[in-house]
Amino acid sequence: MPAGKKRTVTIFISYAREDAALATALQDELLRVFPFGVDVIVDTRSIKPGDDFRIVLDKKLDSSDILLILFTDQPKASHSYTGYEVGYFSRSRAQNRFITKDVERPIIPFCIGRQFPDTAEYMEGVEIDPDDVFKLAEDPASFRTSRAIVLGNDNVVLKLLIRIGEIVTSVTGLGADQAALRSNIRDSAQRLYQSIFTYLQSRIYSEGFPERKIILRPGQFPPGANEDEILSNATIELVGRSFELFGVLDTATRVFTWPEFVSHIHPSELVSVWNEGIRHLAIAALKGDYSDNYHVVSSPKRDKAFRMFVSRVVKYYSGQTEIHIYIVEMITKTYGDEQTTRLLQAISVGLKFRFLVLEKQSPFTCENLSYPTVKMRPTITEFLSQMELILKESRDARLDDPLLLQRMFGSDGPAVVQKNMNTWKDASTQLYTAAHTLLQANDADAPAERAAFLKQMSYFVECTKAMNQEFTTKALEALAEEIRK
Repeated sequence: MPAGKKRTVTIFISYAREDAALATALQDELLRVFPFGVDVIVDTRSIKPGDDFRIVLDKKLDSSDILLILFTDQPKASHSYTGYEVGYFSRSRAQNRFITKDVERPIIPFCIGRQFPDTAEYMEGVEIDPDDVFKLAEDPASFRTSRAIVLGNDNVVLKLLIRIGEIVTSVTGLGADQAALRSNIRDSAQRLYQSIFTYLQSRIYSEGFPERKIILRPGQFPPGANEDEILSNATIELVGRSFELFGVLDTATRVFTWPEFVSHIHPSELVSVWNEGIRHLAIAALKGDYSDNYHVVSSPKRDKAFRMFVSRVVKYYSGQTEIHIYIVEMITKTYGDEQTTRLLQAISVGLKFRFLVLEKQSPFTCENLSYPTVKMRPTITEFLSQMELILKESRDARLDDPLLLQRMFGSDGPAVVQKNMNTWKDASTQLYTAAHTLLQANDADAPAERAAFLKQMSYFVECTKAMNQEFTTKALEALAEEIRK
């Protein structure tokens, strides 16, 4: 061995658990090409059961000459160790930059897929030679064939192995027979590319999301933990259509901590509805209870209503959980004569409001809400959701149409409607303010806010009872008259 040369080059392959099969295939081919000049570390093969994983991992990163990072576009929840390994090796390299006097310890990302994965965000600020970044993003049409693959000289896998071969040869002085080395590298590149080819054939090329979805990752949430804290350490990923409708502006990243996400929602009154609704869905999902799997939110202008529901719960061996929540606009279609249909919708709105707050059997009456056994936050959230549904039905039916109101109220219509609008605005504004104040209270019991809400609920019922009776009666009378025609 020439003076100043090392006996071996140590390559550490950093990868996510979902890509373990590709990592071991890469290790096997590197050892085939360099059976004597390379030591390749893959943690599942190189760290023995019973070893202190973090201590052994740190030592192997410190002793490694090359950090080879395997990225794929496969969705994953286990890439935290990949980020740790990049950070640790980068710090280790700052203290010991060179393998030999003339060769630096490189970081080599190997990216497989259509685009540079989002999981590589932690690479920002890490010094990497652009020539050491290898991206394999093939045309999907090339994967719809069973013919033998012949690699060209510009193949990314071949270039990657050639680059590693250059480092190994320069550091160890091995590989004097360059023709044999090139032949071995091409054979290994052929096999490795075939493994990647097979992997990509089973992967999704593109995926569309015509609806909005959020992926909630609440982190570790052991049984018996405080349910109010379930969102405090959570991250949320936005998928599908734009969320600007809810005041969340489109940004380069669509992954937020929970506090970051709610800080984007405007107006602020919507925050409590989102917070309590998603918390309710998440707690139920973690318990496996889907009996009440829905929550309603509205747009800031309250001209659209959306149903949120849990569509999927994924639990990983690592303990991480993903809760997939779809957000789908609620759209109602009507058929038949427009006049009778809208009068029927007016009756429906009037009766639903009566069922919600005026009848004794409703869980939302002041009498029932006064019991200390009632969990106020989820109950109020449900109440607000039902109110939004009633208001949405009213908007969809265009119950503010002057022609319809004339049909119901006759010549007194303008004065009656104006009076009702003033009454509704005053009573509902005070009720909603009290509700959001209670939902945002730091104290879980919040006795003062609870009492204030019950007071406003009583005032709301007092103001709207006669208005609801008149509206519903007028709609019933108008529909009966239409039917008799």
